[in-house]
Amino acid sequence: MGKIKRETALKMVDDGQLSQKNFDKMEASGQIAKMKGSSIRVMKTQSNTWVMPTFYYKGLNESKVSKEMIELRKKVLQLIAEHTISKSETNEVSK
Repeated sequence: MGKIKRETALKMVDDGQLSQKNFDKMEASGQIAKMKGSSIRVMKTQSNTWVMPTFYYKGLNESKVSKEMIELRKKVLQLIAEHTISKSETNEVSK
């Protein structure tokens, strides 16, 4: 069975066709699609060009990530989000 679009599921919650509790259960079990969108974060250099900070595990190859690696990635991405803007916001900044 395919996934329900997030937008459709949220509309169902708003319309009272789906409870928030059931929405949460469906989301946790992977029945609701994750949000798509630009998660690309950028920042300006001293010479006024845009760069994208990245974080990855070099040499991971076919190995599986550990819980500690997942936690570190979440913290790094949170820090990157604090110091950058989304790529779509760059048009607004350059105006």
